[in-house]
Amino acid sequence: MNTSRQVGGSLGLALLATFATQRTADLAGSLDRVTALTEGFQRAFALGGILALVGAAAAAGLLSRQPAAQPA
Repeated sequence: MNTSRQVGGSLGLALLATFATQRTADLAGSLDRVTALTEGFQRAFALGGILALVGAAAAAGLLSRQPAAQPA
């Protein structure tokens, strides 16, 4: 369980850093450096928020399908 959490966090961070870097590079020619960097991070944070909401919805859906515990 620990390994899957560690790997998931690493892959998630790498994915968000890639999106931030790509957005920053796309805007670097048309905007100043600081604004382009801010826009890149803004895109990555928005994507991270969306992924968190999707994960929460999936967890809620999976937990609601669990059968109720039977009294002993």
